[in-house]
Amino acid sequence: MHMPSELEILIHERIMDGCTHPGFVIEHKKEHGLMYEYVVCSKCGGREPVYRSLSSERELTEDELLGHLKARIPPHCLDNITTRRVLRKLESKGWKWSYDQRDDRLQFTITRGGESFVGKPSATEHIAVANALRELVTARWA
Repeated sequence: MHMPSELEILIHERIMDGCTHPGFVIEHKKEHGLMYEYVVCSKCGGREPVYRSLSSERELTEDELLGHLKARIPPHCLDNITTRRVLRKLESKGWKWSYDQRDDRLQFTITRGGESFVGKPSATEHIAVANALRELVTARWA
């Protein structure tokens, strides 16, 4: 189960306009003669099944149940495809991005109006984009 980093949670909430699942309710549903248990987000209604071992006696904690919902947050800095999706969303919000390439290293810059955020250089594109997004997100919303 992929657990998102703090950067991915901020990107998901602030840039991609997604839900970070602040609270939940537990829902029991009977389907096909079996009883299923779901964790349902109280804000967006997103649901995730809860899997428990049949031999387990203990109840899951609230943090473990909330972890099931947090795992629904997609990775936004995993590869070039996911980072390009974030850059397109930034463009739709009026931000511009550019990159400089020096000595086989890329450095991304994200600008809007008088604001400019420059990321650390990296040899791979998705890490360079993630570095610029980290600067943007931490300066504006963290």
